[in-house]
Amino acid sequence: MITFWNRKELMLCNSQKECDTVCALLDTHQIPYVVKVRSRSSPSVFSFGSRERSGTFMQSTIGTYMYYIYVKRDDFEYAKGCMHS
Repeated sequence: MITFWNRKELMLCNSQKECDTVCALLDTHQIPYVVKVRSRSSPSVFSFGSRERSGTFMQSTIGTYMYYIYVKRDDFEYAKGCMHS
């Protein structure tokens, strides 16, 4: 199980396709991972002024989601090596 205190961010992706490619690679090497998706267009109290508050009508959806891929701290070096090979 990957909990927030024993995980490390492996990669940050801007597209679903790139995220799927990385996840397939991690699955191939049997490395457990967690993907967190955050919308950059939703308002947030904690990031005032950095996100849209007027809506997203007629805006492109490319780049509106950020995909954070986390692995266990123990598997981080192995996963990073798999990414570069």
